[in-house]
Amino acid sequence: MAAIIGKADESKRAAVTPLMMYYVGRATGRDPALKLEPELRRVYGDTAAFGKSFPVEAARCGAEMEVVGKDLMRIGDALKQSENVSK
Repeated sequence: MAAIIGKADESKRAAVTPLMMYYVGRATGRDPALKLEPELRRVYGDTAAFGKSFPVEAARCGAEMEVVGKDLMRIGDALKQSENVSK
């Protein structure tokens, strides 16, 4: 996500930023002591490995975000329905 944000125009950056925040939240939730900058430098530092892993990781993350997005939409719809019932 950070790679996309760094190279994206403003409209794409606005669309990708929430995804980046989601994954930063997951990473820091898993390890609150995580130092984000050194970790990103480690990942980007090996450009050959990054070039090979990026398409795979982008597909994996995209599939994960699709599931999360659908679940959030389902929850939002359910909340709207319960709000309409209680009125």
